[in-house]
Amino acid sequence: MPSIEADKWMTVIGNFDDELLTNMGSMSDAELKKRVLQSEVNLIENAREKVKDQKLKKAKKAYDDAKKPYDDAKKFQNAIVQYGMLLLEERGKVENE
Repeated sequence: MPSIEADKWMTVIGNFDDELLTNMGSMSDAELKKRVLQSEVNLIENAREKVKDQKLKKAKKAYDDAKKPYDDAKKFQNAIVQYGMLLLEERGKVENE
């Protein structure tokens, strides 16, 4: 019977890859060490990718901050057009087609 700690890790692995969980118990020591090493390499790569994602998020935020005044101006001008047309329509100065 697996320990509580082993059960915890088995649950996590099983949630992602049930076949791997089944195979790990029958792997040789060398295969198991190779798989552990591969996962450690994957953890390092994952950390690198996370840093890249954080840099992209910062760049996207900078882009969004830079374009906000233009978007706001466009929204403001569009609102003037729409409201002005509505008022003119209510006054009978614009015909609906």
